[in-house]
Amino acid sequence: MACTASVGSSPKSFIKGVSWPVDRAAVVALSDLGLSPRQIAQYFSVTPAEVNRLLQQKLPSVDERTPRNLED
Repeated sequence: MACTASVGSSPKSFIKGVSWPVDRAAVVALSDLGLSPRQIAQYFSVTPAEVNRLLQQKLPSVDERTPRNLED
């Protein structure tokens, strides 16, 4: 089982090779599973503010993501 290790005041990632930035969907999924921004931040060795910033990003609306055929 993976766990965190602290060296000084800097937490290390659970899994070697996990790096930030990650997809917003991955952070949202971790949040939906009940992890706090602090826990997610510790996992990725970033600050909770960075996690909160990513969680608060507004996703484009469906109209902005879906190309339209304007000739119809």
